[in-house]
Amino acid sequence: MAASRSIATRVALVISVILVAAIAASGAFAWHRTDREVVALQSHEAAARLERDLQLARRIFDERVPGPWHLEPAPAGSAPVALYNGNGRKDAFRTEEALPLRLWKGREPVLGNPKVEQVLFAIDSLTGVELTLAQRLPPRASPDPAVGDGTAGRALRLATTVARRDSAGVLRRATLTVMPNRDAAGRPVAAGVVLARDSVFAGRATVAGVDSWTRYEPLRDAAGRTVGVLYGGLPFAPFEASAEAASLRIARLLALVGVVAALVGTGLLFLLVRRALRPLGTIRDAARAIAGGDVRTRTGLRRDDEVGELSTAFDTMADRVETLLADARESAARLEALAARDREAMDRIRRLIEEVEFAAAQLSASCVEVDRAAGTAAGSGRDVAAAMDEVLRGTQATAGQLTDALRA
Repeated sequence: MAASRSIATRVALVISVILVAAIAASGAFAWHRTDREVVALQSHEAAARLERDLQLARRIFDERVPGPWHLEPAPAGSAPVALYNGNGRKDAFRTEEALPLRLWKGREPVLGNPKVEQVLFAIDSLTGVELTLAQRLPPRASPDPAVGDGTAGRALRLATTVARRDSAGVLRRATLTVMPNRDAAGRPVAAGVVLARDSVFAGRATVAGVDSWTRYEPLRDAAGRTVGVLYGGLPFAPFEASAEAASLRIARLLALVGVVAALVGTGLLFLLVRRALRPLGTIRDAARAIAGGDVRTRTGLRRDDEVGELSTAFDTMADRVETLLADARESAARLEALAARDREAMDRIRRLIEEVEFAAAQLSASCVEVDRAAGTAAGSGRDVAAAMDEVLRGTQATAGQLTDALRA
């Protein structure tokens, strides 16, 4: 069964390779899809956590700084405020602008108020959420594409816990800068949604170079008017790391399941193929027996499949070989008999030739005697005639014997 095992092994290996490739492809597709779903779940988790943390931040801020949000006129004779009419502290955005109205929380102004900043930092430390308070400003075109013409107004950062180190390693906070209003395609995002639609905006964005999950909420006065924007942001890296870890666990599980499935499938395929090819061993043994001289050997397999057709064809071929061999043996016997008869005929011809040569010698002697008798003229005519008759009879007898031998 070595040949059958070899074929079974090869077939099982080929099918196993195809099976492993299919499992790997489906596993990769499932892992990729699962990875996206895990990231989506982590994004949902980040959004839910940030929403809860901002609700907590509002309650704490209301306790520490009680009172409603509102705009109050700036003190008389206030100088224009140096600010950046864009999302960042760039020289191209630098300008001065009069702020006739200032954002307040109860009895506390927000701009330049250490108490407000301390409360923000305390909440940041407690929740891990970066916070920013921004005041709504009138529309004004900005050289920053992220701000644009600001037709719905602008959100000027007054206090923030968002701090990043500059090239010199110094922590900087982007206060007195304008929050982004739109994306690269010109659609409202971030503060632009809050100011234009008076609704909440949440999404993933890069804030001061950090991948973050962000949320922008309106700050409303007692009359329900949006007078500012509250920003909260969570670094998305921990959520992404959690998603990658979960995705990696899923990938390992899929790989383990794929390996086990491939091994089990390979074993089952090997057994099935070996069982299916087992009749080939019977056909092989019959072929070896016929090659060894036993032409009466048959497979005896009766199956309704391709192997059965092969077995039937083999047995038919064996029948034909046996018939041809019997015919060959019979022909050989006839040829041997004919050869024996030919040898006997040759022997008879050889004997006849010897007799003819002997008769020819006698004829020659008779001729000599006749010539001698005619030369001497001593004999009578009767003697000469008798001698001639004797020669003629000997010649006819010899010719008859030669003819009989040739006919035989």
